[in-house]
Amino acid sequence: MTLRDQFGLPIDASFNQDQYPTGRFHAHPEYEIYYFHGGGCTYLIGGRMFELAPGDLIIMHGMTLHAPIINRRLPYLRTIVHFDPAFAAELLRPPLPFRPNASPDTDRSAGRATSSRSRSRALLRAAAGRDRR
Repeated sequence: MTLRDQFGLPIDASFNQDQYPTGRFHAHPEYEIYYFHGGGCTYLIGGRMFELAPGDLIIMHGMTLHAPIINRRLPYLRTIVHFDPAFAAELLRPPLPFRPNASPDTDRSAGRATSSRSRSRALLRAAAGRDRR
């Protein structure tokens, strides 16, 4: 069961060691974080090639054509995280109104303190379409 299925979040993460059809370009609407654990892989992204080493991390827009070319004599170990671009935009948006000198945990315009944790929970609910407001 995925995080999306289990918690209704617009994000999925999975460790994978299955072989993949080498050189098969694909695209998807979600952003992708790709962490290479080990094996032999050259990754094609758009028109560029990247020879991967264990510990390499790739962050890409999923609509950019991409494909692994794997060495089938070695294991192909990776973790992939897919997430909705709107989810990322909401998480990375500065609090409104943005005041560079204001404390991030205080919303003075509303006359109350708000914790970063409660704001994060609200963002997760909103991104999952479960905002109760």
